[in-house]
Amino acid sequence: MLAHIESIKAALVPLGWQVHYVNVPEPPTFPYVLLWSGTGDPGSEPPLCGPMDDLEAVVGVTVVAGSPEGVLMVQSAVRAVLSPGDARTRLTVAGRAASLKRTGGQTVQVDRDVKIPGTNTSPAFSVDLYDLHSTPAT
Repeated sequence: MLAHIESIKAALVPLGWQVHYVNVPEPPTFPYVLLWSGTGDPGSEPPLCGPMDDLEAVVGVTVVAGSPEGVLMVQSAVRAVLSPGDARTRLTVAGRAASLKRTGGQTVQVDRDVKIPGTNTSPAFSVDLYDLHSTPAT
């Protein structure tokens, strides 16, 4: 799973925002992208013989910015890279045929429990969910 997360991070780095996995260092630099996932599950179709090598997972992509408008801007750019037009997009993972597709998300919200350091404002965020499917390369 880690190689898949690293591939997603590498795809997003050219956008110019920090990309983190699960944990954001303090103090955060806004805007940023936070990736999160589980370890993945075996694919839904068992092989006729041999080990189960397929991987399926949900990858969460949280965009956090100093304003709701900032979230919309960053989220639009992230979507254009990871699943343009909500289409399935190939990931570069050695030895794997991996792809990602946006399957849903939530509306932009303001986290009023948090204040941006040095300001009296709260950050905004939104979450998109992506379906990750990966099989051994043939």
